[in-house]
Amino acid sequence: MSNNDPLTAAEFGAYRPHPALVERIEACRSAFGIARRDFRLVDWGCGRGAFVLWLRQRGYDAVGVDVDPGPFARGADLFRTSGERPEACLHPLDPAGRAPFADGSFHFVTSWQTLEHVAELETAAAEWRRVTRDGRGFHVYPPHRRVVEPHLFMPVVHWLPKTRVRAALISLFVLLGVEPHWWPDGGIRLREKIRTYYRFSVADTFYRTRGEVRACLAASGLEAEFVDLGAHRPLQRLAGRRIGGRSSRTVGSRLEDFAHDIGLATRLRAG
Repeated sequence: MSNNDPLTAAEFGAYRPHPALVERIEACRSAFGIARRDFRLVDWGCGRGAFVLWLRQRGYDAVGVDVDPGPFARGADLFRTSGERPEACLHPLDPAGRAPFADGSFHFVTSWQTLEHVAELETAAAEWRRVTRDGRGFHVYPPHRRVVEPHLFMPVVHWLPKTRVRAALISLFVLLGVEPHWWPDGGIRLREKIRTYYRFSVADTFYRTRGEVRACLAASGLEAEFVDLGAHRPLQRLAGRRIGGRSSRTVGSRLEDFAHDIGLATRLRAG
């Protein structure tokens, strides 16, 4: 289900965050040596707030922020029936991307499938640094060379420049029936459908290389550690093999850039 649909009890009952994300949160809490009720974390790009509610039900002091507060209302009823006040848990970012929290308010900042939608990653990274006590966080997002774009379900369209070339490939996929079907009732003209997909691709997705992500974080004093996720365990047997004997990245790590999500761990730069 998407942020455009209400967050139902049935959907939330089946909700499971990625285990690597939970492990990172617990590792951070353990490092601080505090109870869950005292461990403060913020979900960046929280949408309807499913992860925030999941964390709060397990005793964490969790809140969420998003540039678009519209989805908050679609999760509000479930928050209330769960004994939570959505207005105290879900907060909008201001037009400059700034969160309504004091410096050092949190132990941890996290996001799920959000980084590819952030136009100004340097601004977001500066806020992560500002609101967390030592810059710790963990973010899961799709790699820039993932073969199938995960929102439009179209292969390699996001590899192309944001020009007519990309628009032409999107048009071809729509004609072939390869699309996310945002209008299942068919109540939209073909030309407008293509235009909407293309506008979304241009204005709402921003895929970056690992080097670009690292540079954005470094500008705010954060270090980046990339963690390969997903169905990559069989590739771990290749972990000691270097491509061409020169690269510092493993075969498995390179294949991850074309397949599964990436985990980005952040922390304050040493020195």
